[in-house]
Amino acid sequence: MPRRTPLRLVILLTLAPSALIAQSSTTKPAATSQAADFQRTYWKPELAGQAAMKKEDYATAKKDFTLSRAAAEKAGDSVWQDLAGTISELGVIAREQQHYPEAEQLFQQALALHEKHDSADDPALGNAVQGLANIYMAEDEPAKAEPLLLRTVDIYKKAFAAASDATTKADYGNHIAWCSFWLIAMATSSNRPDVAKSRCDDGMKYIQYFPTATQRDIMTRGCTEVASHAKP
Repeated sequence: MPRRTPLRLVILLTLAPSALIAQSSTTKPAATSQAADFQRTYWKPELAGQAAMKKEDYATAKKDFTLSRAAAEKAGDSVWQDLAGTISELGVIAREQQHYPEAEQLFQQALALHEKHDSADDPALGNAVQGLANIYMAEDEPAKAEPLLLRTVDIYKKAFAAASDATTKADYGNHIAWCSFWLIAMATSSNRPDVAKSRCDDGMKYIQYFPTATQRDIMTRGCTEVASHAKP
């Protein structure tokens, strides 16, 4: 699962300083100063944290992301997406270090921001919901993860239906396929063969969006086994 959507960062990095000034020329001086302070204090530690994450240097990444989080919190609601992204990155670090209670709290905080600002069917909200579900799965708490995965599937199905380009559609289809795979596994392990069969029937519609043949084969064989145990 992608950790965060990079579009906002790409936009900031491709804008020339003069363009940034032009964008804020109609704002009040205080707002302009606050925006400039955010740019100065947020992006340096944020980018450093992302670089450290790629090296799996989680101690350094956590230190950098903590600084960028403080900068985003100081800037207020106007940069809530940046704040939510940074909190999620801190959650990923906690998850990778198997500090699951901490990761759960961080992903809950990121989700709360998305629920406050996003529409109920926004794919970004779906990604935040799925992130929290992944923590519950890591904690072996399927009863908490399952409703979140079902919610994620509903959000991404709407986004899939509305997507106009093949790349975006494939990304949403991949989310649906993975969530369906996990939901099938949960139904199977809890001895609900008919539920697992229903989820297979639905999830197999998106199997082509798995990136590898191995993943497609695993789900196909799993659903064949599920079908053999379901009621006629």
